[in-house]
Amino acid sequence: MSEELVIRGLPDGKTMLELCGGGEQLSHVVIRPMTLRYAAAVVRAVYIGGVETREAWRGRGFARRLITAALDRERAGDAAVALLYGIGDFYHRFGYATLGAEHGLALRHPEQGAVLPAGWRVRAAREDDLPAIRRLYDAEAVSAVMRKVRQPDDPAWAQLAALLRGEREGDACRVVQGPDGNVVAYAWLGRGCWTVDHAQERYWPQDLFIGEAVAAGHAAADAVLAACRMWGGGGGRAA
Repeated sequence: MSEELVIRGLPDGKTMLELCGGGEQLSHVVIRPMTLRYAAAVVRAVYIGGVETREAWRGRGFARRLITAALDRERAGDAAVALLYGIGDFYHRFGYATLGAEHGLALRHPEQGAVLPAGWRVRAAREDDLPAIRRLYDAEAVSAVMRKVRQPDDPAWAQLAALLRGEREGDACRVVQGPDGNVVAYAWLGRGCWTVDHAQERYWPQDLFIGEAVAAGHAAADAVLAACRMWGGGGGRAA
């Protein structure tokens, strides 16, 4: 059987490379363009994901051929770096190196410290909170390292907007309001994001796992941590 490389566009600017043969897809890789904030610098990048070969065709080098083709294709573009989230003993052969450790914060005994300061409150996010949530993310990203720059039409914002309209199940977002009533922090479960779902299933299957929490300053950060403790107080940990 001969294999054919097929390249096709996907929504949100993504590209899929497929290896097809015998009238079926044997293996595929997805390329997702993104812009990253590295302190004062803004860097064009691509994320290589969705690497999968059908079980009956594994062990034949199909994924290797597709990743090589994807990287060759992107070297001709404007991306300065290619990123992926994968196993450590495979991707080094393509020139990848470990960027850094994967960090998380586990709030053990969430009932301890689960009290907001006087005048502060936490509530479920509403659709009209989306502009404030986006401003918080953008403001924090300015000084962040390797933070994705989210454009107004970013899929993450579309996902959150759908949640706030009541169109997504199994996900949730809460906001923290300061004494003046303004939204100064948020905590979002982020279900449906592969890295979030993967971490939940692999490391914290019995715990409340919060994929994204952002705050405007130290006081707001303390308040959103207290809000996360309150959220996770029903059992287990808040992670």
